[in-house]
Amino acid sequence: MTSFRVVRSKATPLRLKNASVLTDRIRQLMEIIWKDSARVFVEEFSKDILVETGESVGSLEPLARFVGASLRFRAGPKDRKRRSLNPRTGVPTSRIRSFASGVQLGAKAFRFRFEKTKFVFTFSIPVYQLFLQDTGRVRLPDARAEGASVRALQKQREAAQKEFRRRIVPLIGEWLATGRVKTSGN
Repeated sequence: MTSFRVVRSKATPLRLKNASVLTDRIRQLMEIIWKDSARVFVEEFSKDILVETGESVGSLEPLARFVGASLRFRAGPKDRKRRSLNPRTGVPTSRIRSFASGVQLGAKAFRFRFEKTKFVFTFSIPVYQLFLQDTGRVRLPDARAEGASVRALQKQREAAQKEFRRRIVPLIGEWLATGRVKTSGN
């Protein structure tokens, strides 16, 4: 009687007994795609931020670190400090605005949540001046800052859709055609 020994490498397709292996692989890829698209959001949004003290762009730093993004802000000092003004009275307060204060504010400004069928990325603008720039409620010498978050979200959506078509659609097609899915690779 002849016996057979099955040897698999990481690139060898794995026979699926059910769809759970495919589902797990899609979920892993979706988490990667979601983080990559958030990286696009940070890079696109940060390039249109006007830098005065660095607090606004600093508020993106924790998210940028989390998703591996580079902040692409325009010229301006990252280390300049200025007293914050009370928005109602215009009187200086004891709060100092700086890149470091932006980083502190940004630490809790974003959230990623990966559930079974839902992937959520939330970013709340934690710096009032950035909110004013983005919504166009303050006159700026450069109009690129107005609506920057909306443009960045559009780029994020496009990036996620492109990666979904590139990475997941072929995986599903392969599984439907052969009942197999590769256990490694992108």
